[in-house]
Amino acid sequence: MHRYFIDTFYLVALANRRDQWHRCVRSFSQALTAYHLYIVEEVLAEYLTFCSASRPHVREEAARTVRHVLNDPHITIIPQSHTSFLDALAFYESRLDKQYSLTDCVAMQAMRHDDVAGARVPWAAIGYLSRAHASPTIASAPEVLSTSTEEWREAMRLAGKVALISGAARGMGAVEARLFAQEGAKVVIGDILEAEGRKVEADIRAAGGEAVFVRLDVTREADWQQAVATAEGRFGALHILVNNAGVSGHGKVEDTPVEEWHRVMDINATGVFLGSKTAIPAMRRASGGSIINISSQLGLVGVDNSSPQYQASKGAVRLLTKATAIQYAAEGIRANSVHPGPIETPMTAERRRDPEVYRLTVSRIPLGRYGQPEDVAYGVLYLASDESSYVTGSELVIDGGWTAQ
Repeated sequence: MHRYFIDTFYLVALANRRDQWHRCVRSFSQALTAYHLYIVEEVLAEYLTFCSASRPHVREEAARTVRHVLNDPHITIIPQSHTSFLDALAFYESRLDKQYSLTDCVAMQAMRHDDVAGARVPWAAIGYLSRAHASPTIASAPEVLSTSTEEWREAMRLAGKVALISGAARGMGAVEARLFAQEGAKVVIGDILEAEGRKVEADIRAAGGEAVFVRLDVTREADWQQAVATAEGRFGALHILVNNAGVSGHGKVEDTPVEEWHRVMDINATGVFLGSKTAIPAMRRASGGSIINISSQLGLVGVDNSSPQYQASKGAVRLLTKATAIQYAAEGIRANSVHPGPIETPMTAERRRDPEVYRLTVSRIPLGRYGQPEDVAYGVLYLASDESSYVTGSELVIDGGWTAQ
């Protein structure tokens, strides 16, 4: 039986992805008949500390995950704290409705292992494949195998893939870029926001991933040609395109200036067309690929308080995706659209600050909350990966139930 160790050093390597740590634990759970997991107690404490300052649904997910960890016979907690962790967990759960830190009730002694090779690789944050060892203590933990980093890379969902993501400097695009890199992809970050885009690039590289920023105005065909050339020149190929860049708008049909109509249509619809047109030849050279176009739930249904140009542009993306899927399926190039509902991003920030608009929007979402960028990013990841190899021309709706009504 293989055994895995997780300690705080690895958890810290996750950086701002700690709010998704429950997904890491559950990825192990799928294979726990063949694996055993050891988790240092401080890891759970730090995880809960981080999540206690997060949003309510993240805090609740954290509590459920830790309960799972404590009750799973294939997971062993390595005690290192002088404070009862069960008491700390109960304390945490009793305050799920408050913004609270556990640092006052849990000893936060980070276990540092400076000799662990490859600790900057994001998936190494989950654990390292090590030689089976009977004693679950840090003092007697087995030496990490020298090939463990490569083994983890091979297990990543986008290992060996090259992705180009437009609008990747912030919001959903930035989260998608970081997630893709964590899953082994080499990422080209395209955006007109250079400072923010280069920060995403730096963050990915600091975590052990590979990324490069390119300035990309999605309405300019020359910019797309340069972005695709960068992907092939820097990383050798292009396998994934995420047409994520977009803008919103407000107003009624009769109040909309034609210039504003063209601006939104050029970015949201023409930008997707140009990206797909430019990427397809590169994907043909790579013997196939996946195009993921970010539409909206408003590309499926109408609403009274969004602009006609936004809704029309997102509807256009939906049908352009289907045309692309049909025309290039025989060449192994897939195309799918993603339809998010209201998501907490910079694009929605202004409207979320308006209490009346916020209440109206949430009232239309059966799940009763805005989505998080991660909610969309994991759907995009699925469509980018080979797990969706039989999926093309489809719509992935991630809208909290909006369109089910």
